[in-house]
Amino acid sequence: MRVVVSNLADKSYDYRTYVYSVGYEVSAARFFMPRPIGDDWLQQISYIPNPSPELVRIEENIMFAVFQSDASVRAFIAWLAESAVEAEAGYNTMRG
Repeated sequence: MRVVVSNLADKSYDYRTYVYSVGYEVSAARFFMPRPIGDDWLQQISYIPNPSPELVRIEENIMFAVFQSDASVRAFIAWLAESAVEAEAGYNTMRG
């Protein structure tokens, strides 16, 4: 999934990356990434940013997220990178 991140404090800011999968639960303002462990496909890695993003849109295979500050963007990008590594390790534990 392609992820595009923007920042209201610096309107020219544009960060783009690719992760296997990431979702967003609006009611909890929670990002999540699947992390299977062995045959358990229900595990997830969660991230609840504080403050919440200003806007998150998911269309087809693209997520667009807008944050208020540069610090919020950096924290989200760090979570994406760390979680992608953890998720990959989880996929490697799958059996069968």
